[in-house]
Amino acid sequence: MRLTPELLEGLAADGVDLNQPIEIPPWEDVHSHFEQELGSLSQEKADAYVKSVLDWPAELSAAVLAKKFPLISERGITLDDLQLAEIDALVSGRNHEIESLAVQYCDGLRYALESEWRSGRFHKAPVSSRVIPKTGRRAFYAAATGHRAWAAKIYLYEEDYPELRALSAGARQAATERDRQVVTYLKAQAR
Repeated sequence: MRLTPELLEGLAADGVDLNQPIEIPPWEDVHSHFEQELGSLSQEKADAYVKSVLDWPAELSAAVLAKKFPLISERGITLDDLQLAEIDALVSGRNHEIESLAVQYCDGLRYALESEWRSGRFHKAPVSSRVIPKTGRRAFYAAATGHRAWAAKIYLYEEDYPELRALSAGARQAATERDRQVVTYLKAQAR
């Protein structure tokens, strides 16, 4: 794990002297921390992913929609309760599809991370100024963390998990299509 100038400044501010030898615990002592961080997907992270892909307000209002769709302000569109209900009905099926695809992706991601971790397909090393070498393969998912003088990374590759890339792409495409439907509706209101 490479120490950036900002990180070095932060360490110095915390009183860490990098010229002093550090004690590196055995991997077995830190393994469980890394397994929890990299070898699984927490429900909190899964929920955050689903929310980010869905990208739709829990409570629909004209003000919230205006932030998501600048067209509303640009064209001076006013939305009443009936129009908000129409938009909600317009997108409800698509939102369910997006959420379902995102949840399936997270379930698959959880399985893939656990599988890769159990198989030992991750990189680990004591923290140093050396960079963990690139694999030469393009990952669609990568995560890294450090703890108690150790650093670890895990990668997932499309050729190993093509169904995950398809689920993620499908969810994002469905969100794009939903937003297009809303824009079409809004343009019709502006006339």
